[in-house]
Amino acid sequence: MSDHEKLKLDMEIYIMGDNKLEFNSFLSDCFKENFFETLSWGNFRRFQLLLENNNIWLNIFFVFLNNEQNGDLIINNFKLFEKRNFLLMVYIVNDSKSEKQINNMYESFIAERDKLYDGILNDDIITKNLKKITNKKINHEEFKNNLDFLIGGESNLIYKLGFVPNIVNKRTKNYKKSNDNHSLSYNLNQEIFYFTMEKEEVKSDFETLINYLIKEHFKRIRATIPEKFLNFSLSLISNNKKNEKKEPNFLVKMSSIINYLIVLYISFELFKYFAKN
Repeated sequence: MSDHEKLKLDMEIYIMGDNKLEFNSFLSDCFKENFFETLSWGNFRRFQLLLENNNIWLNIFFVFLNNEQNGDLIINNFKLFEKRNFLLMVYIVNDSKSEKQINNMYESFIAERDKLYDGILNDDIITKNLKKITNKKINHEEFKNNLDFLIGGESNLIYKLGFVPNIVNKRTKNYKKSNDNHSLSYNLNQEIFYFTMEKEEVKSDFETLINYLIKEHFKRIRATIPEKFLNFSLSLISNNKKNEKKEPNFLVKMSSIINYLIVLYISFELFKYFAKN
């Protein structure tokens, strides 16, 4: 990569769980204007985290599902599995009720996914679909093997993410900012995330979490992660620690404007449609 060549990585991460709103607060507190809401619609709210430094651009979309029962949306339209996106199920660390809810949600999600796979790989359905494409006889087992992207390593797509919020009022479930360090907001140095990495549960900060997900992303799309990108992806977040109050850069402003124009256009088209009918 030349000194002037830009390297860009786009990632999409879906967020579920009873602690997802506090995770959203963490991102808002730590990334300020670099984390902003884009297209939101009915069952979800989508936020964008955009970091740029030294010709490296890390662009992460966080999609927060408003209703956990809508998890089938990202199963049935393959947004998660086909594109190798991540699903983070966020729970409160050391809260047995929260962990139980996440475990139940995880099992339900896996069951829905397996049901979908059973349908896709059913011999009768394969025969029916292939007739629409070709009259040639195709070996079903070979065809199934060619669909291994559906099931190969998909367990790595779903992570149960433990999160330590600032003080929680157990009775009302209201989150209160901690006064221990006289801080009104989260910061990127806090080691408040727990997740399984290489079969061991680790406690980490956000930088370690994202770095791990970047490595997993390249592994699952069967590509070699550019060494320069890995080195600079860490500096993107580290650099943000020093400039948390900086003004939004040009890319952030333009991206926000474009997304709002999309929402305006869709709303206008819907208005025209209902006006005619």
